[in-house]
Amino acid sequence: MRKLAYIKLNSQTPCPPRSAVPVSQAWLGSFSLSPCGSSSVMAATAPAMTTNQCGSLPLPSIFKMNAAKLFLLLLLTCGLAAQAQLAVIVSPPKITGQKAVVTLAMTNNLAESVASARAVCFLLDDQGKLVSQSSKWVIGGTKDRPALASKQGASFNFVMNSPQPFTATNLTAKVSFSRVVLADGKLADPRQSVIIMTQ
Repeated sequence: MRKLAYIKLNSQTPCPPRSAVPVSQAWLGSFSLSPCGSSSVMAATAPAMTTNQCGSLPLPSIFKMNAAKLFLLLLLTCGLAAQAQLAVIVSPPKITGQKAVVTLAMTNNLAESVASARAVCFLLDDQGKLVSQSSKWVIGGTKDRPALASKQGASFNFVMNSPQPFTATNLTAKVSFSRVVLADGKLADPRQSVIIMTQ
């Protein structure tokens, strides 16, 4: 008499706990929970990310570091550019009756001497209306005005006369250079070789 054996199929095998699922540490690295206390992967932030409040996406700290370095580099570049120019400081106009005097304080930061430079000065009232103007050689241009050597300074007074006394005392002086000639006779671009500041 044959004996029959029954095999029980589809038996349930216990699953491993979810917390035991292995995670590649090399890919994920170490994570920290978000300030909200959520334990989801979406809420976790890597150590390279800056902590932020809920509802906003944190930016990588490396981006902020690169932005700061770029800003400092721009400041350094602008400073070096200003040092390699003819620096001009324009003083406020002094009004006396029918005469206005605007003083320019110039420093040659270029690598070579400035043989001559010509500029124009505009006097504007508080409404921006042109009151008077004058164009003169502020460096060289004449026998009695020498060239401005490199790393040296000089001053020039723009004297503007009016047929009638200046009625306004709160005038503003605007100066623009139209020609810059270097010692070797080469023309320099005033837009790049001259920096103008107001006192």
